[in-house]
Amino acid sequence: MTPRAARWVAAPAAFAGEIVLAAFAYLVAHALAGGGMPGVAAGVAAVVAWVGAWAVWMTPRSSRRVPRAARIAAVAVAGLALAAVLLAAGSWWTAGLAVLGAAAYVVAASVDATG
Repeated sequence: MTPRAARWVAAPAAFAGEIVLAAFAYLVAHALAGGGMPGVAAGVAAVVAWVGAWAVWMTPRSSRRVPRAARIAAVAVAGLALAAVLLAAGSWWTAGLAVLGAAAYVVAASVDATG
């Protein structure tokens, strides 16, 4: 696969992984807050914090973007942490999807030649 083709595959996979992880951040915060309206508020706050942190440290055009190895490690740890909480809550299928979302980003970021 050429580097250009790898970017065409890697970019959408990384974006899908980012969206999946943000969605599971919402689910974890919602569950930890006990559901209902407090859960919704906590979930929305978690997504806002997730997207804010992502915008500052992970996006390609950020002036404070962390190096690739640190980004990959951060996403892997975050995905595993979200999966652990979801698994502890008894939702094994969402835990599996959280791991897949993190794996999609990790693989895509590893393949992407843009750094």
